Amino acid sequence: MKLSINYGTSVTAVPAAALSYDADLVAFKLLILLCSDPAMRNIDESASSLCEALGCDEIQLREAIAFWRGTGIITMTDGATAPTKQKLKAVSDIRINLRENVSAPAPKPEVKEPPKPIIREESPTYSGEQISALLDDEENGLKYLIQECQNVLGKVLNPTEVGRIASLVDYLGLDAEQVLLMFVYYKRKFDNSGKKLSVPYIEKVAYSLFAEGIDTPEKFEKYMRDAEDQNSLIGKLRKLFGFGERSLSKKEKALFKAWTDEYQMTYEMIEKAYEINIDNKKELSLPYITKILSNWYESGIKDVASVDEAEKKHKESKEAVSESTSSFDTDDFFSKALQRSYDEMKKAK
Repeated sequence: MKLSINYGTSVTAVPAAALSYDADLVAFKLLILLCSDPAMRNIDESASSLCEALGCDEIQLREAIAFWRGTGIITMTDGATAPTKQKLKAVSDIRINLRENVSAPAPKPEVKEPPKPIIREESPTYSGEQISALLDDEENGLKYLIQECQNVLGKVLNPTEVGRIASLVDYLGLDAEQVLLMFVYYKRKFDNSGKKLSVPYIEKVAYSLFAEGIDTPEKFEKYMRDAEDQNSLIGKLRKLFGFGERSLSKKEKALFKAWTDEYQMTYEMIEKAYEINIDNKKELSLPYITKILSNWYESGIKDVASVDEAEKKHKESKEAVSESTSSFDTDDFFSKALQRSYDEMKKAK
């Protein structure tokens, strides 16, 4: 059966890479709208129109924008000269420039001090007055960050939760945008798993990522893209190996990580190794696949075309050796057979 498409009076071009991501209906419809109508790309002006067109609320819109930003399909540019005190309507609008409209301070003598240790257990506990002072500071963006975090979580934060978020900006030194991106990203993951996101969880992850050097919005966006790619690959491998929905064992996770991180193998290469495994072993053997991928990595083979070429050369070499051996064995056989005939003739005489 052959299908035909009725394009009507217009056609919308959508990045092909978007098809490789597991986007929900709202996110995919958002991408189509943004691709078809450039006027919709100014979120400041089109947020309400987008929500109406998508049939969603602002929280869902923010989550959809954050999803595509995490994949790299959508990138954001700052607005013209919007003041930092303006309420941010979407994750992508948060750009806190602490140097904006601030006169240069007088030069101070350089004082070399040891770097301040960043330890989660030593994060400060803020009093009500201190939290109020931080919220009143329009330059740190904390007031609007708290409002957006409450929107994402769908509840009013208590003073302890506000203090934890404040410490991420004031003590850890994270940009408000990164903190909000984290809330949106992990809220989506928790919703998909049926769990409830908490502020302490975000705090724990923030310190963990900070220790790995992920301390800017740009680095966190890359982290999200890498995580989505990894999850997408693992999903494909689960399907390829017939694992179903069961949890992966620690050994399986370690092997998958070695294949992708250490050997830098793509899904296509792993799939090729799996096919070789089944052809030779008739059943799945992860250690066997690991050995194949390790050999390819050490040989500098990085794509399926190179694998096919190496297999072709190996087959031709093997056939050449086989022909040579076969020729030698045949001659030897006839020589011995002839000698036996002579011996039998002598005996007969």
